[in-house]
Amino acid sequence: SSLLCSEGLASGRSDAELVAAMAADGCADVSRDDMLQCTFELLQHLRAVRASVRSRTIPADLVAPSTIFVRHCMKVIFLLATLAYAVSALRSTQTRKEAAAAAVDFYNDFRRWMGTHVNEPIRGIAREFSHDYPPVIELEQVQATRQSLVRALTEFAAAVHKESEPAAREAAMAAAAAGSMNDVTSVFEDGVRAPISNMMRGELLRAMLLQVQQLKLLMEEQVAAIDRILARNDLSLQLMAIVPAAALAVALSYVVRRLWCLLRASPRGPIDDLRSELITIEGMLTRAAGRLPAGSHTLTQYEASPMDVAEAGDVVFRVQRLRSKGAHWLRGWLRNDVLHGLHELLDSGRLDATQRAQIASALLRRLGNVNALFHHW
Repeated sequence: SSLLCSEGLASGRSDAELVAAMAADGCADVSRDDMLQCTFELLQHLRAVRASVRSRTIPADLVAPSTIFVRHCMKVIFLLATLAYAVSALRSTQTRKEAAAAAVDFYNDFRRWMGTHVNEPIRGIAREFSHDYPPVIELEQVQATRQSLVRALTEFAAAVHKESEPAAREAAMAAAAAGSMNDVTSVFEDGVRAPISNMMRGELLRAMLLQVQQLKLLMEEQVAAIDRILARNDLSLQLMAIVPAAALAVALSYVVRRLWCLLRASPRGPIDDLRSELITIEGMLTRAAGRLPAGSHTLTQYEASPMDVAEAGDVVFRVQRLRSKGAHWLRGWLRNDVLHGLHELLDSGRLDATQRAQIASALLRRLGNVNALFHHW
């Protein structure tokens, strides 16, 4: 069948002429139906091979071995030298003791840091969503202190104004019930002039105790106000406390991701590898876009592949390798777009080489606008 197709394309003869020519060459026992059946079977096998190439990756025995130690030889040498120096330094007893003490100190500092910036903020955030903020002082205690002070002020005003007129006494009692310290201040100012005698016989000591009670009330009210502020901003404070730990986690993740990329890809990075492979594929398709095979006038524009078998196979396997790398490294919409475009590169039944070269160029521009930090792991 391949001989029939090649001679037919080259000479432009009909099937009957080809059969007659083959019969003259000693193939008279081969009928037209047999050749058609053989051609049909070969096309089925070709379809199976094409489907296998599209759906499967390159066999493991055909993949080139990793050159990780060749690409990172200087890093490996540096790590080995550092390890050798550490082993030689740890031979000394004093050095081992210092290293053990430093390790213990580092462990204790790390535990303290984790407890301050990770454990406590996380527990605070969980408590914020499940429980109320625990106040330092209860409002009932503040109310009890205020009522106690009001009762003491009322009794003090009654004792100070026991000989005053009823109107003045009622006004003083009302002011004391409102928490006014005017009478206490007046008695304190008068008693300071003769502190010893007023301490023994007057109301100076009582006025001082009332001032202490008022100071206690003011402190409790300030603590209650701070409790209200903390209750409103507790979540914000816990989130601010966890920022250093989050920044450290992001930095460590970036370092691990970078090391993983260096170990699994070339030193240029996976995105650059994809671009390099696409540039090669685009060049092959672009070079093939201007050529036409022999006998192409008898075929349609989609059947006339301008590439020979070896070059077409190279393109197929390069695209398959590119699909495997893209599926491994890319994520999100970019991954879907690239894999869809690579699938179209293999669809030679509907697209010619020029159109596929344009698709490769579009994919190359798409990868040119990629931020590697956000689009691959």
